[in-house]
Amino acid sequence: MVTPARRDVLAELRSLASGAQKHMKTGRYTITNRPYTGGQIARRVQVSVDAAVRVQEARAALADALANEMAVKKAEADFLRGLRIVIQGAFCNSSETLAEFALEPRKKRRPLTAEESVLAAAKLRATRAERRTMGKRQRARITGDVTGVVISPATADGTNQGGEGKTGG
Repeated sequence: MVTPARRDVLAELRSLASGAQKHMKTGRYTITNRPYTGGQIARRVQVSVDAAVRVQEARAALADALANEMAVKKAEADFLRGLRIVIQGAFCNSSETLAEFALEPRKKRRPLTAEESVLAAAKLRATRAERRTMGKRQRARITGDVTGVVISPATADGTNQGGEGKTGG
C-alpha cells in the first residue's frame, strides 16, 4: 500500500470540508454509529485540516531553521576552531578549567622506543628508494654526461643546411 503524500492528504481533507458544507447542509448522517449534521461534519473535518496545516507550517519552519543553522556553522567554523586553540593554549596547565570549556588537554606525544625508531627509519629509506626521491644535496651531485652532440643549422622552411642527409652525384 502506498502512503499518500501530505499535500495530497491536505487537499483531500479540504475538499471533504468544503463538500460537506456545500452538499450536506440539510439532513442527518450516521457515521460510526453517531448522527451528525452537515455543519458538524464540516467542523470535524476542519479540525484535521487545521492539524495538517500546523504540521506543514512547522516543517517549513524547521527547514528554515536547519538551513540557518548550517549557514551559521559554516560562517563561524574558523572562529570557533581558533577560539578552542586559544583556550587550550591559555589554560593548558589546568585540566579543570579546560573541562569547564568542555575541552580536553592535548595529549603529549609518546616518545618512540628504540625498535620503533629503527623501524621508522628503515621505512623512510624504503619509501624514498621506491619513489626515487632525493634530498637537495643528493640532487646536486647528479650531473649529465653528454658527448657526441652534433648541431645542424635549419632554415625557416625546415630543411637541413648541414652536410647530413644530402645525396650527391
